[in-house]
Amino acid sequence: MPVVPTAEQTNTLIDAVAEGREELARPHPERDTLLFELLYGCGVRVSELVGMNLDDFDRSERWIRVRGKGRKERQVPYGSKAAAALENTFG
Repeated sequence: MPVVPTAEQTNTLIDAVAEGREELARPHPERDTLLFELLYGCGVRVSELVGMNLDDFDRSERWIRVRGKGRKERQVPYGSKAAAALENTFG
């Protein structure tokens, strides 16, 4: 069985990204927070995430159009933390 992080470990990681800790020295902490929220909070795969465009986000209904394997599309909801990260990143 694969070893997976606990919920506490994952929350610690997300909090560290959101805080923009100096030792991480990232040029775009808002973007990084959005990426973590979409990957962890929405269950989106990395390959799906890199294929997204801003047009794929329905901000009023909080849905994302995700293109997956085999060109299949699905609608994925996102929560308030992802919405806040999206707003902080793209306005």
